[in-house]
Amino acid sequence: VSICWWKHLHSLFSNNGIDWSLTSLTFSMSPNHPKTHTSFEHSKRVAFNTKLMMDELPLLSHLQTYRRPDLYHTTWNCIFCNKHKETWLHLFLCSHWRPLIIKLKAEFKQTLTLLLNTKLWHTSRLSDITEAPNWSDLKMWTLPLSENGPYSLTFETIIRVFIPRELTDLAKAYINKKDVILCITQALTITKDSFYHHLWKPRSIKFALFEAKKGIKSSDKLRSGSSQNPSSI
Repeated sequence: VSICWWKHLHSLFSNNGIDWSLTSLTFSMSPNHPKTHTSFEHSKRVAFNTKLMMDELPLLSHLQTYRRPDLYHTTWNCIFCNKHKETWLHLFLCSHWRPLIIKLKAEFKQTLTLLLNTKLWHTSRLSDITEAPNWSDLKMWTLPLSENGPYSLTFETIIRVFIPRELTDLAKAYINKKDVILCITQALTITKDSFYHHLWKPRSIKFALFEAKKGIKSSDKLRSGSSQNPSSI
């Protein structure tokens, strides 16, 4: 992992914190379609997954820095809280979105638990995956607390389609690998769809209104950018 936009994942890579094999499978797999089947919805999910993983969503901070600093003034903050820059991690910290993020985390945990419980080995001593040691202590049940300091594995990591090894190692102790992959993919697809429909889509609609208010037109965004910052709008 040497690509610049994955720098924050270096510590997880060096500590073997990500299950890269399962991450690769989950990234392109749709629980509703075979891997070789192409459909509009599946292609749309893969495209969104790519933007999530590469940190390429058109967040305001990206537009202000390397995308279109000529159109988006560097003084503008998140249009929802107006306190901080709109970065990827800020979506998980913003006072406007935090209650929804907490709800999505609970939804993912509940969905994954239900799915894994249907696949527990009959010989397993567990009747519920939540009885497994360290289940409640998995780092993916936590949320980012700050944008400062070293990057750590949280619920934000799995939303970006990076599957934590601590999850797969735990699950594979009680469930076969094929079922673990299917359960994680199904739960993550449901949660990412919720993230898209309840956070990213309404955010994008309101952001379009913000752009219109600032006089930024679609035709402006199609033109080649300038290295100069815009004048106050």
